[in-house]
Amino acid sequence: LMADGLLLMEGGTEYFTYREGQPVNVGAQIANLARDATRAFTVSCVLSAKNHPVLPPAKIEIPGMITPRGIFSVSAPVSLPGNATEYQVTTQLMRDGVVLDQITQDLFIYKSKPENQRRYVTAREGDFHLDGRKWYVHGVNYMPSTGVGVEDQNYFEQWLGSRAYDPEFIQRDLERCRDMGLNSVSIFIYNQSIRDNNLLDILRRCASLGLYVNLSLRPGNPMQYEWNLWKEIIEFNRLWEQDIIYAYDIAWEPFFGTIEERRAYDPEWQAWIVKKHGAIESAEKTWGVPAPRFEEKVSSPTPEQLGNDGPHRRMVADYRRFVDDLIHEKYQAAAEKIRALDPRHLVSFRMTVTGDPTFKGDLQMPYDFMGVARSMDFLAPEG
Repeated sequence: LMADGLLLMEGGTEYFTYREGQPVNVGAQIANLARDATRAFTVSCVLSAKNHPVLPPAKIEIPGMITPRGIFSVSAPVSLPGNATEYQVTTQLMRDGVVLDQITQDLFIYKSKPENQRRYVTAREGDFHLDGRKWYVHGVNYMPSTGVGVEDQNYFEQWLGSRAYDPEFIQRDLERCRDMGLNSVSIFIYNQSIRDNNLLDILRRCASLGLYVNLSLRPGNPMQYEWNLWKEIIEFNRLWEQDIIYAYDIAWEPFFGTIEERRAYDPEWQAWIVKKHGAIESAEKTWGVPAPRFEEKVSSPTPEQLGNDGPHRRMVADYRRFVDDLIHEKYQAAAEKIRALDPRHLVSFRMTVTGDPTFKGDLQMPYDFMGVARSMDFLAPEG
């Protein structure tokens, strides 16, 4: 049959999981490998309700023509049979009544839990709590096994997008996580991927396996981000309804940065000095050393000053307090925006070497607990 030249590149429903009431489209992408023949074809899609044998399946046929060495796409809306939550979709590529190729998939319909049935993880007195009991996180960062060794960075990074997402392998991966005794996964979602509905699909899969989700919002972090992109992720997916999410991760292992990156905040540093000391000269008198300068303007301490003790210690202590205040302001503002939109979920971030006294930050300046503890619901430093 492959010698005929017609093959299915893709086929089935547009998404793997639909929200209840969301319109469903079916279709296919067909390739004609023949060098010299235009082919007529028919795409047949059959949707059968699982565990409901009395419901007649829905079927739709879409005819078409495809030129030699061409790729052609067809699609059409379809009405689901009955009110089931799980269907099997069989897509066949046919010519003259002969089946040339076939793809089978599962389709799920997501129905939100009633509010009185949702069970959210909370944090208080140094512990997570669920259902009135302490709850302990045992989990991993999760990305699908299909990304191992992939050199295509966009395919690897945008794995919740339609191009890379493959539920067969993701289901297998998540079942392995559960079978290892884990109860949570950390995943990330870029705004670019939200309309592919795959976040809804993986959250549904995690819920069925009892894997709670720490969800990272991307791109950006509270020091530099576009709120409208994060807001759209939450609103589009109605994430306040998802009790399988236990926290939002709003920065993935951030640093305050190298000296070049820190210089972006030199104006704020100078304003902080003036607010505390009244003038730069007064600060220098208190410190006993001149303020660091770059291109004749007050600037960040050098890596040597940050990483080593010396007569500059008072100035560096002030700079660290400035950084704490700035980080708190930025992270608090971001957290408050999220909480106003979704008060159900905890807010924190993976803090890398934050608070690690063994880290010598000559090149990269890390955060300190003082800068983040007041704005976040829990601390998450690396072990």
